[in-house]
This record gives sequence, C-alpha cells and structure tokens, in this order.
Amino acid sequence: MAVPGDLKTIRVEEWFDGKALAVTLDLPKGNVLTSAMIGEIQSVVDGVQGRAGCRAVVFRAAGRNFSFGASVDEHRAEAACDMLPRFHRLIRSVVGLDVLTVAAVQGHCLGGGFELVLACDLVFATSSARMGVPEITLGVFPPPASVLLPLKVPAAAAHEIIVTGESADAGRLHALGLVSLVVDDEGLDGAVRDFLERKVLPLSASSLRFANRAAKAVLRKTLDVQLGEVERLYLDVLMKTRDANEGIAAFLEKRKPEWET
Repeated sequence: MAVPGDLKTIRVEEWFDGKALAVTLDLPKGNVLTSAMIGEIQSVVDGVQGRAGCRAVVFRAAGRNFSFGASVDEHRAEAACDMLPRFHRLIRSVVGLDVLTVAAVQGHCLGGGFELVLACDLVFATSSARMGVPEITLGVFPPPASVLLPLKVPAAAAHEIIVTGESADAGRLHALGLVSLVVDDEGLDGAVRDFLERKVLPLSASSLRFANRAAKAVLRKTLDVQLGEVERLYLDVLMKTRDANEGIAAFLEKRKPEWET
C-alpha cells in the first residue's frame, strides 16, 4: 500500500515487513481530531483493504495523551454539518475494515478520540489511561459512542458514561470488557507488538479477514442503521436548541454555560 504523502497530523509506519500498519496521531499538544486529521486518517484507512498481506492496523498517539477529542470549534452549528458526517464516515470505515484494528491508548482519550478507539476491534491501554465522552458538559452528545459503547460494554455502564460525561480509568474499562489488556505506562508499544507477533502474524491474512468480518457482523449492521439516526438527531434537532449552542460557545469563550433549561 502506498502511504499518502505530505501528512501533517499523523505518522504512518509499516511494522513486520508490512504485515501491520501503525497510524500515529501526532498533533501537539492533545492530538485534537481536526478535519485535517480526520481526512488524513481516512486517506490511510481507504487504502488498507486492498493490501493483501496486511493483517492489522494499530492506532496509537504521540505524546502523553491519546487525544483530547474532536475540535470543539468545528462542533459549532455552522461547522458541524460538514465535520460530523466526515467524522462518521471515518468511524464507519474503521469499523468496516476486515483487517484487525487495535487501539493503543495512553493518558486522556476523550470525545472523538475515544470514539475512534471504540471503532477498533481491540483496545490496549496503560494503567494511567482515562477514557470518556464529556460532550454532555458542552450541551451535546457523542453520536458514534451512543451506538458503539452499548455494544461493547454493559448497557447500563454505557448509559452512565454517556449521560454523565465522566471518564473511566483503564482498570474499570478492562473489567467492563472494553480494554483487552492493561500495561504499565512504558510497556504499551511493546505489548502491542508482542501480541501481533505471537497471535496475529502467524495467521492466514485472508482467513483472518473473514473471521474478523464475521466477528463484528452484528456491530456493523447496527452501526449502519443507528449512526445515521443519531446523526440526524444531532444535526437536525439538537443543534437547533439554545443550550447546545450555548455550551459550545461557553467552552470556546472559557466561561461557564448559562443553561436555558
């Protein structure tokens, strides 16, 4: 697979002679998922399916934190109608990959960053990692997480995380079944590489793709239907309310929101 050139917000590396691909979010200081980063990740993901020998894609991040989330500025009503469908296309594309996808998470992993992680098949995390969707504190909600999280952890736990906006540590998410392995802060990269080398690379690349497709067939079908519905709820209903716009404006203006209701 030819790696797209002139990447400014991510880095792409071939591991194990091209049998795995590592996509590193690299936009200091919080790896915010801007439209530019979404586009660059999309360009890489679009090329993965056609690479016959590739068995896995690893999503990782430079710096202390995986991602502070999607750009709040691009959540404003006038920008969200463009940004949100593009982000949702990326989530659908990652879920739609037949190769195994692994998220390697350290530090804070919030909002859209957490939703990218939820789109992956397996999650490895450091013991200090904290993940969540704080969108409700801005007066909005997280569409992909609203669909994916209840499919990956018990429904009541997913509901609590979404409606409170509180982050959960890696230990709790491991107990809930979302995180496959918790490692110390220095061992994340090694743990991912070791897992791939021992448990993934020896497998048939072709058969692995069929098994992975079958394993997430229900998740794919649910996402196809439900993400469109919650996207319309967000763009056509929520973003016409005063409180949704007030919450985003307050964050950008560094003040407390003044809710109408």
